[in-house]
Amino acid sequence: MIKLNLQFRTLLTTACALFISASSFAQYCDPIYVTGTGDNDYINGVELEGISNVGSGVAITGTGYSDYTYLSTDLNEGITYTMTLTNTPNWGESYSAWIDYDQSGSFDADENLGIISLLAGASGTLTFTTAADAMPGTTRMRVRCIYPTGAVSMDPCASATYGEAEDYTIDFGPA
Repeated sequence: MIKLNLQFRTLLTTACALFISASSFAQYCDPIYVTGTGDNDYINGVELEGISNVGSGVAITGTGYSDYTYLSTDLNEGITYTMTLTNTPNWGESYSAWIDYDQSGSFDADENLGIISLLAGASGTLTFTTAADAMPGTTRMRVRCIYPTGAVSMDPCASATYGEAEDYTIDFGPA
C-alpha cells in the first residue's frame, strides 16, 4: 500500500509539474487600443509565404487585437523574405512587425522587422532577413498598425488610440 501511494504521489507531482510548465510558456502582451478598429483603422492584409490573410480587417470592429495564430508559415533561419501589408481604404497608417526569434514570450527591439507608412488603401512591403540563430520550433509574429502615418518607432505592446495588431504563427522547423 505504501509503495502504491508513493507511485501515485510521484505521478501526481509529475503531472502537476508538466501542467505548470505548459502553463508558463510564452505569455505575450496584449496590445491596448483606446478606440482600436472602431474608426476603421485596421490591417486589411498580411501576406508572407504560406500566410495570406487579405481583406480580414473589414469585418473587425472594436478591440484592435486579432488572434490569427491558427494561420502559420514555415521560415528558415538567415533567409531574406518579403511580407506584403495592405492598409485600410480609409486612413494612412504606420506598420511594423516582429518575430519572437528566441521564443521568450516578448518581442524585443532586435526582433523588429521594420516599419513602413502606408497611405489609405495602399499596399507595401517589409523585406527582412530572419535571425540566423532563431530557435527551432513554432513562435509568434506580430503585425501592428497605428494611426497616424509617420511613426518613427513602434512598440509591439504599448497603448495607442487607433489601429490593430494581428498575431500569426511562424515555424522554424522541429524543436
